[in-house]
Amino acid sequence: MRTVLESLPGGSWTVRRYDDAGGLVEEVSRAIPVSELCRRLGKSRRQVYRYLTQGWLQSSGKYLGEWLVREQGIEWLARGARVRFRPIPRSAQTLFPEYRLARLHPFHDGSLIIPRIMEQGGREELMWMMRQYDSRALRRWLAAEGWKLTPRAARFWSWWFRVPPPPPRRLPAAGGKA
Repeated sequence: MRTVLESLPGGSWTVRRYDDAGGLVEEVSRAIPVSELCRRLGKSRRQVYRYLTQGWLQSSGKYLGEWLVREQGIEWLARGARVRFRPIPRSAQTLFPEYRLARLHPFHDGSLIIPRIMEQGGREELMWMMRQYDSRALRRWLAAEGWKLTPRAARFWSWWFRVPPPPPRRLPAAGGKA
């Protein structure tokens, strides 16, 4: 398999993958590096990587030490989702000391907001979370990302939502094999 990268104006790239016989397997017409995406969205690398793991953005691969992201979902993220949401209560600022609450979006940043509120949130924050996210969304989050919680919190929330507790996160072995 051979990959050809072509630089485009504005910091974008075209990615073409060819098989061993020279036939075109995949073409991504516009992809941008994560560093440029962070600049455009005003988000940290960590948050952009969260978007990738959550499926909001799609990767085109890692080339020269930098991930390239398909440009098709970026405009939607830049404008913000057209989902109505309640602002995060000001009392939650202590849960997010490294963020400004006005910059956090409950829909996009749910994988950051939900575990912190589940772990350390007070009554006001928990009530906000239960009103903001429906129970199906919280159950889905618990099944997919519940490993982010401490075992005690994971057991409590799995009891609360009547779902099996999430399995603990498995770390790779020292030799790189899981």
